[in-house]
Amino acid sequence: MRIVHINSESSWGGGEAQTCHLICGLQGRGIENALIAPPGSQIARRIAEKGVRVIEQSMHGEWDVVAVVRLTRILRDLRPDVLQLHTSHAHTLGLLAGRLAGVKSIVATRRMDLAIKGPLAALKYRRVDRVVAISEIVQSMLLAAGVPQHRVTLIYSAVDCPEPYPQGDLRAELGLDSQTSVIGTAATLTKRKGHKYLFEAVRTLKERFPRLRLLVAGEGPQESELRELAARLGLDKEIIFLGFRRDIPQLLNTLDVFVLASLKEGLGVALLEAACAGRPIVATNVGGIPEIVKDGQTGLLMPPADSRSLAEKLTYLIEHPEQARNLGSNASAFVRDRFSVKTMVESYIRLYQALVK
Repeated sequence: MRIVHINSESSWGGGEAQTCHLICGLQGRGIENALIAPPGSQIARRIAEKGVRVIEQSMHGEWDVVAVVRLTRILRDLRPDVLQLHTSHAHTLGLLAGRLAGVKSIVATRRMDLAIKGPLAALKYRRVDRVVAISEIVQSMLLAAGVPQHRVTLIYSAVDCPEPYPQGDLRAELGLDSQTSVIGTAATLTKRKGHKYLFEAVRTLKERFPRLRLLVAGEGPQESELRELAARLGLDKEIIFLGFRRDIPQLLNTLDVFVLASLKEGLGVALLEAACAGRPIVATNVGGIPEIVKDGQTGLLMPPADSRSLAEKLTYLIEHPEQARNLGSNASAFVRDRFSVKTMVESYIRLYQALVK
């Protein structure tokens, strides 16, 4: 069986991590894979490092006619049994190219918890052979958009939880001693990730916890704006921008609390990684997040866009370290049991096998 994947993102985010987990997992099961991705993209480089064939192709928006023509030629040459589309733009371009190239089975993965608006948007989900929803909330939105139930498959995103978990942290590198309370987040720097409300919460906590530090990992279009916001709030010392990091276990080991303040979230791969590391979590009660964070059991939930509530949750966890450790331990056990890469890969294989019969 030959699977061709298309991912149109140049930067690295949770969706790209999932693409990588899936391709590597399929490759390990003896299934042939190839990836089509933008030139110089993070996903292209990482997958090439794994020894998987990568075809670099620019994709400028979801109505890039030139890209459709070139993708059609590539797919005719590769002749995949299944075409797997990982991003929104890849979905539109890949669906058109795949049909023109005569690909028999096309699968799209939907990761966003945004409502599917407009007839064209809904149509592209009804025209693929199967849509994978990464959470129950995403599944419900697909069904609400009119995608037939028999064409929607729920396969949760996954996290690779090493056993034992890697040791080491970044405190020495960042000049943070053991007395410093460190909270952190890892997310693309976009408005929907809610960094603004996290920064405001840190300003509220500054007087009560003068040695508090916030680590912000990730890159994105809002970086300059967020740096300016940190300066306006007087948080130049408290907020440390780390940019893109590959040493996620060491980053997570540095934290006393992990925060995800998203305004929208399909599931939250960063939450899976934080839970895997046993970090206490505070996250917004939106999208698929409650499928990971069970309030009071595997973390604490808060309303979106509510910096006061976030400050209260952080205060509780900082001042009650034993309860915080218990939440982190519960989250780790829950995620390792339900969101493993092995389970995700096997679910995709069953789906592909059913389509190519």
